[in-house]
Amino acid sequence: DLWLSEGFATYFAGLFLQRYESEAAFQEYMNNAAQNVFTYEKKSRTPIFDRDTEDLMGLLNANSYQKGAWVLHMLRSSLGDQVFFRGIRDYYEAHKNATATTEDLREALEKASGKDLKAFFKRWIYDSGHPMYQLSWQWLNGREVRLVLRQVQSGNAFLDEVPITITTATGKRDLILKPSGKQHDETIRLSEKPTSIEIDPRNTLLKEVRP
Repeated sequence: DLWLSEGFATYFAGLFLQRYESEAAFQEYMNNAAQNVFTYEKKSRTPIFDRDTEDLMGLLNANSYQKGAWVLHMLRSSLGDQVFFRGIRDYYEAHKNATATTEDLREALEKASGKDLKAFFKRWIYDSGHPMYQLSWQWLNGREVRLVLRQVQSGNAFLDEVPITITTATGKRDLILKPSGKQHDETIRLSEKPTSIEIDPRNTLLKEVRP
């Protein structure tokens, strides 16, 4: 449960930047954190909740700090600021001057949101890795676009909702893809051919995007 200390410290330093400097400074901070995670995971594929590492100093790594911060950012992005921070306050008050576990945090956020977060915690905290997305599309019949979203990372699929933005000559359209496995196919009706399609334009998911 070390990430409950270090991940929170790392993310809330980012929140300070977001509030008192700029959104751009915050996004740069989170992108740098993501790069630290990707570099670490090339060397070690361990979950944030690591039962196996016996060298305790070895737990002071990008999983506990930067990936922990990204888990909190994804929860905030998914639940919304009001619900997320209410859950964090309740979690803090319930365990102030005491100890807390990952499950205590999950239960506090579930109570605040009314959502079941077990699958999210199982994949992001108790399993390892991050999604690597590959998006392809075809323009069909002059009126619809077929999207194919693949996850090309090793290991299990990540089932987080994936926001995308479709840009055409006359505007933008935001959509949410809801994968149920490592490949997701969906056809969207459009009045004109896309000029580009972007995955997660607001940077709410810890991910890599492959061509």
